[in-house]
Amino acid sequence: MTTAVVVSDLDGTLLHRDTYAFEEALPGIALLKKSRIPVILVSSKTRAEIEPIREALGLEDPFVVENGGAAYIPRGTFEETVGKRDTSGRFDVIRWGTPYEEVVAILDGVREVTGARLTGFHDVDAERVASLTGLSLYEARRAKEREFDEPFWIEGDEGPHHRKALELLAERGLTMIRGGRFYHVMGGCDKGRAVGELLRLCRSRGDGVVSAGLGDAENDLPFLREVDRAYIVASSSDSNAALRRALPEARAVGPAPAGWAEAVTDFLAWLERPA
Repeated sequence: MTTAVVVSDLDGTLLHRDTYAFEEALPGIALLKKSRIPVILVSSKTRAEIEPIREALGLEDPFVVENGGAAYIPRGTFEETVGKRDTSGRFDVIRWGTPYEEVVAILDGVREVTGARLTGFHDVDAERVASLTGLSLYEARRAKEREFDEPFWIEGDEGPHHRKALELLAERGLTMIRGGRFYHVMGGCDKGRAVGELLRLCRSRGDGVVSAGLGDAENDLPFLREVDRAYIVASSSDSNAALRRALPEARAVGPAPAGWAEAVTDFLAWLERPA
């Protein structure tokens, strides 16, 4: 028996990049539910952000937080993860990311050494995060509840100090990648590692697995390389253009959220093609 799985980014992919609306994606979610195809959300967002979105979408499947920092798996989904409980007891948890406190300490140290004007979420209050992202103040507070990944931006032009800072972050064991709005820095993880492990767990139940992946930015590249059929949701960002250059074989669809439903419809049609 073959199991289909959809793996999806959130911002700019399932959610509108600026308004975070998802209503136009709901027909696609309904089709997947009808076919009993799970939707694994894989985002740079925190657990505190993803849980209410997941509930609003009516999803009950595993999800990955903070660019692959950890996977939260509904209790009992996979026999192999039993015993890796979170404190709520509702999820089994697999953690890959370097703890947030270590990540920001390294970022602060590199900034001090180089003089680079790097500003992270830990440097600003929720009001500033809200103004930069278009999130409500309540949502911005949830965005600051970080465990693994630090979004940051460069103040002013990207000069030699900034390039040196990015080199030093790598030398200190951190990964830096560009998302739809910000750079992100983390250690020991990426979306591809997390998705690869979740797909392996799906296969461990004895089923064949065929997967689709939907993303819009450069930080989605690692997980789009793990799936059988990749879709790039259109946006005007530089990170979207970089993703299209890196993955020219991926299928292009329109902007979120309607483009998300477009990709789902194409994937379902592809699954039904003659063998």
